[in-house]
Amino acid sequence: TTRAGGAPEALDHGRTGWVLGSDKAERAAAEIVRLLSDPSWLREAGRAGPEFVKSRFGLQRMLDETMQLYQSE
Repeated sequence: TTRAGGAPEALDHGRTGWVLGSDKAERAAAEIVRLLSDPSWLREAGRAGPEFVKSRFGLQRMLDETMQLYQSE
């Protein structure tokens, strides 16, 4: 992804995705080709991605943080 909006927050840079330093199409294409050519990185990203999303955006996290807010008052 590029640094647009909240996109970088949706991944763990280098582990579950890649935040590009440039928004140039040629640079993005080169990084995509590099990542797709690395089977070990693809396996690790495929394994780590769902865990990252669950911990960052999952229902349980949202409920836990909401309950902490109510309990802190």
